Amino acid sequence: MIREDFSYSSDSDGYKIIYKGISIGGAGIEGHGETLTVRVANRQSELYAELAKLDINDILKGKGAERYMSAIRRVNNQLIK
Repeated sequence: MIREDFSYSSDSDGYKIIYKGISIGGAGIEGHGETLTVRVANRQSELYAELAKLDINDILKGKGAERYMSAIRRVNNQLIK
């Protein structure tokens, strides 16, 4: 795994981590962003982006959450077949 294998998307509801073009999970509160002001929603999106970056850094160090590591193994196995 290299950093270029990863990307993420974030908004005021949460974030999603993408590995080799396939979503492997994320975190957030669905529908929460609809009740926020624009300023607060933008800040929430920034915070979720930072969390996504931290999760990606942990994955690259081999310390990622098991749910991400498991999803990465599944993606790699699919790409090998």
